[in-house]
Amino acid sequence: MNSTDIKLQSPQVEGYIGNVFTILLSLAVIIVLIVLLIRFLSRKNRLWQGNKSMRTLGGMAVGQNKSLQVVEVGDVVYVLGIGDDVTLIDKISDPEQVANLNVLLRQEHQDPVLPIPAPLKSWLKNVTDRNKKQQEIALRNDHEEDHNTANFHELLHAKLERQSDRRARMDQLLNNDDTKEER
Repeated sequence: MNSTDIKLQSPQVEGYIGNVFTILLSLAVIIVLIVLLIRFLSRKNRLWQGNKSMRTLGGMAVGQNKSLQVVEVGDVVYVLGIGDDVTLIDKISDPEQVANLNVLLRQEHQDPVLPIPAPLKSWLKNVTDRNKKQQEIALRNDHEEDHNTANFHELLHAKLERQSDRRARMDQLLNNDDTKEER
């Protein structure tokens, strides 16, 4: 290989790194634009809903096909349990509490932190729960192995002591038999 071969290969590597950087930068720009579009549409949706007498203030999944929903109808806020049927959990009619709740929910929607989609939250929860269970099982197994090892050591020690006691008794019996025969 001579110096011209090395010079010819160098631009290819630089071109490859440049292409990868361009692709990653383009991907980042697209993701930012998607997030901004989602936020814009979310705000527009809230503005369109603002004129209605009934609005959904928020909701939270509590299980498979089950959720809690906070709905404002006029000046009253209802907390509803949604599942196979709709259940009224609480009714907030105090104007001061309704105003405080609206302020809290507006602050929550204006946080700069992006909300995590529900499927991703459930997947993360499943992964962390699975990891916790595996760690608990591993700790239990380690503890049982330590306990079993300690039991094994104790058992081995006791057997060895019995064995040495047996040997001493056998030696003693043999010595007694030898002395009896000599007599």
